[in-house]
Amino acid sequence: MNSPQKSQISNKSLTLKSKADLAKLHCVLNLFGGSSDIDPFYVRSIKEAIDASLVEEGILDDSIGLFAEAALRLVAESPHIQSSYGLFHLDLSEKGFDPLFIHQELIRGLKRIAGYQRTLLVVTGLRMSILGMDKYFTRAKQRQYDEALHFIDDLTGRWTSEFTETNILYV
Repeated sequence: MNSPQKSQISNKSLTLKSKADLAKLHCVLNLFGGSSDIDPFYVRSIKEAIDASLVEEGILDDSIGLFAEAALRLVAESPHIQSSYGLFHLDLSEKGFDPLFIHQELIRGLKRIAGYQRTLLVVTGLRMSILGMDKYFTRAKQRQYDEALHFIDDLTGRWTSEFTETNILYV
């Protein structure tokens, strides 16, 4: 019943290369899944197809934001996929840690995805923005990181509807 090829594909579909792969798979699962019993091979195939289409377009950047935009375009162009799913990518990797900037960008993004039944907020670069030019992640930096996580969680909770299922993915 279990052919060697099938088990090999299943094992390959569960291998992740990076945190970015995990974030991409999470996006695909939420956009195209619809149920918890979806085949991991199907999810992996969609992710790889979107990655390949970005490479064909000449985009060699492995950015989660670009991937998410391409996935949302695919959903919008596919009338047979019914999705009430909003996605916002908050990239903090190029900025130093600034709570006012995070507050402004987060509210702008949450307004953009307001009205969806399910939303995903992908936050990238938070750790890097807190670390800055320092080499080591000290206890003080860890405390600041924990406070930033709480700040983002709290602000997201206050700016989303109680009827919206919101997931926050920190990469």
